[in-house]
Amino acid sequence: MTDSDRQYVEAEASEDTKNVLVVDPEDYQKTQKLKSIQEAKDHFKSFTLNEREKFEKLSETWGNPEEALKHKEAKALSMYGSELIPLIERGIEEGGLSEDDLEVELDNVAKSITGKKNMSIRTIVELEGRIHNGDNVRPLPSHTQMRVYRQLERIERKLGLGPDIEVDNGPAQI
Repeated sequence: MTDSDRQYVEAEASEDTKNVLVVDPEDYQKTQKLKSIQEAKDHFKSFTLNEREKFEKLSETWGNPEEALKHKEAKALSMYGSELIPLIERGIEEGGLSEDDLEVELDNVAKSITGKKNMSIRTIVELEGRIHNGDNVRPLPSHTQMRVYRQLERIERKLGLGPDIEVDNGPAQI
């Protein structure tokens, strides 16, 4: 490129752009991933915390708002799992997790529909929180969803993503 090819443009800095922040791209990507995981987790929790509000909103547009709510809740749970899957796979590769960590015991309703005692979180994510029995497809029952949620939280802690809990042993003994 010669000097004649370059274009010089004067730009004025506004009050809003005076501060420049340089971020390590790798740290930024990690932060964004953690943010995505937390957003998916919070979205799932919102179904429990705001169930009535969500039901009323769905009743305006759905013929069966209860069924729609259950499907949306199951899908939200699968999105939380989906956000964690790449980290789970890396945890398995590095030895911090095992395939057993991905198994969730089904409740009696889900057992009777699937004929299985356990289900893998990978399968739950792939099926978007639904279970299949022939042509019958339905969202995971609430008890199983909560088991999956708690297992995902345990996995987060094993991966070092969850909160650290320190035990207060009282004053030091000398």
